[in-house]
Amino acid sequence: MSLADAAAAMESKFWGAYRVARAARINDGGSLTLISGFLSERPLATAVLQGAINAALEALARRLALELAPVRVNAVSPGMIETPIWDDLGSNRCGDLQSILGITIKDDEPRSGSKWQCFSQLLDDP
Repeated sequence: MSLADAAAAMESKFWGAYRVARAARINDGGSLTLISGFLSERPLATAVLQGAINAALEALARRLALELAPVRVNAVSPGMIETPIWDDLGSNRCGDLQSILGITIKDDEPRSGSKWQCFSQLLDDP
């Protein structure tokens, strides 16, 4: 990955979340949720930057929780979620991605979630 691509990834996922946290005006009793990813806990040689960005987001959430209290700040790691990055994968997208990442889902049928399922679960949290 080029340095420019790495900077763009960091700019989008980490600095984007940081800017939102700084600009947000959260009502009393409200919360801020950042979306991390499993690569922060399960590092891969082929996804070093993504793992570092996710770990940085989780650290940011912990510090923001202290700074923004009593606003709740959380980081969630929803697992494998289909996004446009999957568009170049074949019809067996989930299986192909598992193979690329070198992981196995311990389930009867490997599957991924949609971004809408992820959003729905986040918004359903009381």
